[in-house]
Amino acid sequence: MTQTYNFRLPLLVQGQAQKEISHNEALLLIDILLNPVVEKKLDNPALLIGEQAPIFGNCYLIGETPTGIWANYANYLAVYFENGWRYIAPKINLRIWSKHQNKMLRYDGNIWGGGNIVTAPNGGTTIDVEARSTLAQILSLLQAQGLSA
Repeated sequence: MTQTYNFRLPLLVQGQAQKEISHNEALLLIDILLNPVVEKKLDNPALLIGEQAPIFGNCYLIGETPTGIWANYANYLAVYFENGWRYIAPKINLRIWSKHQNKMLRYDGNIWGGGNIVTAPNGGTTIDVEARSTLAQILSLLQAQGLSA
């Protein structure tokens, strides 16, 4: 086994030369995955031309119809390191913070969505005004944090 099961982080193997390369690669990917924050969603890194060039460690969400060097990586995370782009395949329920959209996104296995939708209470035979007021405040806070659409 040379990689971890979930995110395919490189593992050190017995007798491996230059173990620091595998170890450092794993640390760089872990650094991104511990607190995944994406700058924006793009289909091609060439779209960054005219903007500030990517900074080492910047992470981007690759769109559903990528082109160019990202063509085979729809919905992946792309991280810019010294030696170029690294790609991280998303896992179901992986959550990332989108700086551009200012909200949390969750991968459902097919697309990145805006999180769970929690609706305010409505109807019912017994209405507790205080409970509904508290729930409305909680819902408002969840929405402000990007945890609910």
